[in-house]
Amino acid sequence: MTNRLFFYLALFIFSGFSACVVNAKAPTKHVPVRSKEAGPYANMTYDQIMQIKNGAVQKGNSAVAIAALERLMRLCTDVSKLSDIMIELAGLYYDVGQYTKSSELYNQFVNFYPGAGKELLEYAQFRAVSAQNCAIRPSDRDQTDTEKVISLADAFLGKAQFALYRDQVVQLRAKAYESLFDSEASICRFFVHRGQLEPCNRHLKYVRELATKEPALIPHCIRLELDFVSLCGDQEAMKAKRLHLIDRYADHEQLINQHQMKLDPWYSWLKMWA
Repeated sequence: MTNRLFFYLALFIFSGFSACVVNAKAPTKHVPVRSKEAGPYANMTYDQIMQIKNGAVQKGNSAVAIAALERLMRLCTDVSKLSDIMIELAGLYYDVGQYTKSSELYNQFVNFYPGAGKELLEYAQFRAVSAQNCAIRPSDRDQTDTEKVISLADAFLGKAQFALYRDQVVQLRAKAYESLFDSEASICRFFVHRGQLEPCNRHLKYVRELATKEPALIPHCIRLELDFVSLCGDQEAMKAKRLHLIDRYADHEQLINQHQMKLDPWYSWLKMWA
């Protein structure tokens, strides 16, 4: 009996010792963590990455060139070299269709280097407008990018010393205003064909504001306002609207008087049952 008890006690002690040995933590080795953001360039020097970038540009490999330039931007401590990297990277973004990134980087360059040469500053600010213009969505989509184009164009045109690209920026600004106008006009039509004149009038107010900022929109604004009034088929309301518009847009009196009444049967049906 004593021998059996001694056997079980020894077995218990041996099992506990084995468990401790198994559960003991092995010493861990320090493994350097590689930056995912740096990608394949994590352990490369500035000069090595620059060589890769130059080779990629020569071969027309934009993807590799962009990745290298993005890493160079983080490593570069020379403000002069950094400006060259920013301009080159913004241009590559533009070439591959990453217009929003391109515009933001060009604009960032303008803000970071206000003392750069006039020609370079004008070029960068023009490219910021041009790139953002390429990001404009159709009139039935969100127009945030369109509003950015107008904001960037206004900033460019506010600098009298910029003359080389001025005409092109004026055209891009006018195109952006046309996109905004088309978007608001489609919203107005949506509401008017549902007999909801109050929200329609709110958008018409914004359309008038657009016309004051871009005179080329005035004829379109006039037609839009007259069309919506004529949908009601109310001759007195049309007469009052014409007088109001002539008072506001005296130079367009002929266009206003030539407008013909037109009745939308769908809206008339809605009005009849309202």
